[in-house]
Amino acid sequence: MYWYPKVKKYAFYVVLLFAGTTALLSCAPEDNKTDRASQTAYFPIHDFFTAEVGKLKSKNPIVDKTVWKEDKSENQKLRIKNWDVELGNFLSVDLNKPAYEQQFRIDSIADTLRYTAINEKLDIQSVELIFNAAKVPQRIRIRKATNNTLYSNIEELLFEPGIRYVVKKEQTIRLLGKNHYQIEGKIK
Repeated sequence: MYWYPKVKKYAFYVVLLFAGTTALLSCAPEDNKTDRASQTAYFPIHDFFTAEVGKLKSKNPIVDKTVWKEDKSENQKLRIKNWDVELGNFLSVDLNKPAYEQQFRIDSIADTLRYTAINEKLDIQSVELIFNAAKVPQRIRIRKATNNTLYSNIEELLFEPGIRYVVKKEQTIRLLGKNHYQIEGKIK
């Protein structure tokens, strides 16, 4: 076993190198990580809609819901069983995702806050919030757009807390044509 002392010697150096590296890395300064709330650059719209869904679940209001598809419409008065699904299009909007960091131009005039996408390929093109005197949103308007070689979607969302919500969607599918629908729920 003439090779054993050489391996033992190299093993000692490998362990020493590993221990030294570990010691040096443990002395490095910690990343200055903070929680998501303190990093928020944009209005926390996702949190707002999550809170609204919670309020609607607890109140369980009657909704006068109208659905239009092309030239036909249908209207019903009902209680929504699953607000997470009903307002899913609104809940999917979260401007504070890392992918949206520094992707919006911000304009603020009086009681209106407007975010406009800098990149036209971004799925969320604009968000407009109108606040009441207590600085609580009384109207939120969102415009989303997706374009690729197969289809294009344009979606407009409107939410007025405790009053109504509107989802308008126009989809153009290559070879199949346009499809348009609108959903409006008036909260009673």
